[in-house]
Amino acid sequence: MNTYVNETDQDVKAIYQKRFDRHFREASGYWRLIGNSGLLFTVTVLLILTAIYYEDFIAWIPDSVPVDIILAIVIGGVCSMGHHRTFIKEADLVFLTPLEHKMDDYFSRAFAYNYVVQAITVFALLILFAPLFNAKVAQSSYLFYFVIPILLKGWNLHGVWIYYRHPDRRSQQVWRLYRGLVSIGLIYWFFVEGGMIGYLLGAIFFSALFIFFYLQENKVRHAYPYHWYHIREVNERLESRFYSFVHAFVDVPHLAQEVKQRTWISVLTKGLKRTRQNAYRYLYLHTFLRAGDYFGRTVRLAALGAFFVFWLPHWWAQMIAIGAIILMNTVQLRALREHHTRHFWDAILPLPLQVQQKSYDWLRNTVIIAQLIVMLIAGGLRYFM
Repeated sequence: MNTYVNETDQDVKAIYQKRFDRHFREASGYWRLIGNSGLLFTVTVLLILTAIYYEDFIAWIPDSVPVDIILAIVIGGVCSMGHHRTFIKEADLVFLTPLEHKMDDYFSRAFAYNYVVQAITVFALLILFAPLFNAKVAQSSYLFYFVIPILLKGWNLHGVWIYYRHPDRRSQQVWRLYRGLVSIGLIYWFFVEGGMIGYLLGAIFFSALFIFFYLQENKVRHAYPYHWYHIREVNERLESRFYSFVHAFVDVPHLAQEVKQRTWISVLTKGLKRTRQNAYRYLYLHTFLRAGDYFGRTVRLAALGAFFVFWLPHWWAQMIAIGAIILMNTVQLRALREHHTRHFWDAILPLPLQVQQKSYDWLRNTVIIAQLIVMLIAGGLRYFM
């Protein structure tokens, strides 16, 4: 409590800077450990394969595919997504709410941090798609290609922040959807309109839309104060997501475990006989399906691997991609073995360590084989096509 009392006596700029520095040191340390875990190697391999075969992939895309629409949807969708990490803690709901009239500068600094980080993500995406844009679209200049999405990211983040004040979650989602549609429409307009008159008409039309959004957001800003509980909830969710990702590579002692119901997929556990020897198999399988993001990461990696195997033309490149995906997933599944070490399950399931290890090996091998089957099916589809 003394920490919070001391912090509230400081200037809000100092409070923000202190929390930002603490977050930066912690995140930098975790990213260094992740880089040493094999992730960096896997990503480097996939990027090298992408660079080698990118030109072949572009040539492989039929002219009938609406690349301009697809790029507009992907880039506009990424621009419309985003949340705000504010470093607000649970105790701030008591100690900082009396300082709400002074918190504008604090949140402005948090907004600048979020915009820079997320604008870098958008810029990296634009770099990735630049050769595809140049080959299949390229009616507008590279200036518009890079500048418009970066500006749209800031506009969308501003709208998201304003609607954090709104108590109705449905309104927040609806207006996020509206901003996404406007972002997609604006990007597509500048992709296909190469003439100055077209740009001028588009600028007039979208300027009117932006004015409308500004007036609407201004109403929300004056009608509602900061929604502290929602701001804290968003920040907590972002922290949990980051720690969950980090936990796949290194140990995170203070990670809060989240269990998801997922009754639609729990049917997979019904095939296990409920015997003493299967106790840890049952536990690990349920943990994989419902806890953290083990299942989601596995599905995403399988989809990524299937894409690379389907796209890469040479068998040796496909084998490298398969190996990289399996390596990455094997590293991430290590966290599953230690998932329950700080819980009571080890006490109520007093089985030998070799039984636990065999159960974990069984689950890991099952998951890897399932991923391998998905990627081989993708390779088979390419062969028969």
